[in-house]
This record gives sequence, C-alpha cells and structure tokens, in this order.
Amino acid sequence: MKSLVFVRWALCAALLAGSAARNVAQSAEYDGYSVGVVRPGGDRACVLFQLVGVPVADPIANPTSPWFSIPDTAPDFSSMVAALLAAKMAGTPIDVVTTGSSPPVCGHPGVAVLLLP
Repeated sequence: MKSLVFVRWALCAALLAGSAARNVAQSAEYDGYSVGVVRPGGDRACVLFQLVGVPVADPIANPTSPWFSIPDTAPDFSSMVAALLAAKMAGTPIDVVTTGSSPPVCGHPGVAVLLLP
C-alpha cells in the first residue's frame, strides 16, 4: 500500500511540474469527477475522454464540446493516459485542469493537469 501512495505522489509531482506554464485565467478546473467515455482520437493523434456530469469541457476553448483531449505530443502524455485509465478502471474520481485552448491536432479542449486525488 505504501508503494501505491508513493507512486501516486510521484505521478502528481511529475504532472504538476509539466504544467507550470498553463494560463490559469483561461483554463477550466474540475475536481472529483468520474471518468466517463475514454477513446482514441481516431485519425487524430490524441486520447479523448469525457467526465460524468460535465456537459462542456472548457467553455472558452470550445463552448460546445464535452470532450477533453490529450495530444500525444503533450508533456507527460503517457503518465496522464495511464492515470486516466487507472481512474476509469477503479472508479476513482479525478481532477482535471484544461489548457484554455484546443490543440489543433485534436480539435477539443486540451488537458494541462490530470490528477488522482
């Protein structure tokens, strides 16, 4: 159990370090939401997901899209996708902060931080 706690803290620290440059004024934050649908981006180099109960991922970046996106070029892409899938499988709520924009390759609001609380 102690090793799982250490891994969570290490993952959180890595994700926070990689997201220091985000624009706080233009981002959207969601704390304690369950992961809904998770899917590959199809012909886009992204992973897309929805949060249960969130009708619009980021009203500034895309006021009509319920999808969050993680482009494969994002810092900590693998860590964020691993945390996303772990939360989905375990039914654990997550915290998400968007970038305030939609990566052109994805077309949906980008994710700056994804944490398992």
